[in-house]
Amino acid sequence: MPNIKTRHFIYLALIALPLLGAQCVKVNTGGAGNDGGVFKSLNQGQEWKQKAAIPTVSGTPKSFASFDVITLTQDPSDALAIYAGTKENGMLYSYDGGESWRQPKQLVSGKVNAIAIDPKDKCNIYVATGSRLVKSTDCNRTFLEVNNNVNEVTALAIDSANSANIYIGDAKGVVLKSQTGGQSWQMAKNFGGKVVDLIINPKNASMIYAAVFPKGVWRSNDGGVNWEDLSASFKKLTNSSSIRRLAMSQGVPEVLLAASKYGLLRTKDGGQTWEPLTLVTKPSTVDLSALAVSPKDANEIYYTTAATFYRSLDGGVSWATKKMPTSRAGMYLLVDRIDPKVIYMGVVKIEK
Repeated sequence: MPNIKTRHFIYLALIALPLLGAQCVKVNTGGAGNDGGVFKSLNQGQEWKQKAAIPTVSGTPKSFASFDVITLTQDPSDALAIYAGTKENGMLYSYDGGESWRQPKQLVSGKVNAIAIDPKDKCNIYVATGSRLVKSTDCNRTFLEVNNNVNEVTALAIDSANSANIYIGDAKGVVLKSQTGGQSWQMAKNFGGKVVDLIINPKNASMIYAAVFPKGVWRSNDGGVNWEDLSASFKKLTNSSSIRRLAMSQGVPEVLLAASKYGLLRTKDGGQTWEPLTLVTKPSTVDLSALAVSPKDANEIYYTTAATFYRSLDGGVSWATKKMPTSRAGMYLLVDRIDPKVIYMGVVKIEK
């Protein structure tokens, strides 16, 4: 298994290839507007800087600042390795905490809804692009298709205890499971709604959570064989079953947050009971587009709306607000697992 130094050597070698006469990978620079891509904060969202630089042979600056970024992932074994999935321009990755980015030549176009990295081997990368799940076993140099689904693949999760176990969810509510690293697949569940998130409990890999729009939150305690609807305690709240995002604090996996059209919901007992959090905005009045919780402290909660970044450091008792550093909406928030003061944000153009 390549270690971090080996992978970084591969990364530097890839940057150097064009200088040695190899064919340069073309990067789609997207449409107009350069306040997109990824933003990074070093102080829990108080200040942000755009991080969208792409190295070039000529030295002429290039970036993916025009791209809409809809998902972000951090390598479980290397905090500096960040992956970004875009709405229509494929996938990018950074091995230096977002300071510079590269794009695999096979993934320069198309929608990427989810990315997952094998916790046992950082060179195994899974990418949900359109209706396909593709896999790299050589640190992003090449990708092979491991699943071609009928529907758009919208969610992806890897078992941290046994990385051969992979789950994907699609836009029609189907969850598939592979126990062979993607070589074969079995039906786990058909929810009949869009699977927007899949989360595996880091302390109990048999426990999987699925956020299904508009059918609430579900949990399996046996690796996807049986599923329980956890939405009974909050369905009385208007629009609460229309879940947009799930977030779990890795240190306290019993605590989950769900962003819905109603607002923010929280459970402290693994999903058996839920409570709405009191937000600055009134229930059902704004769309919560992104959600994250600190992996080390479940009281540190972050979310965005179209124009505002929200932060609570006391479990939702009080909230601080910050105007977005871009005209775009925050679409995905990622809190660094090593230094939770560091937050990455993917942003998208606001559709009018």
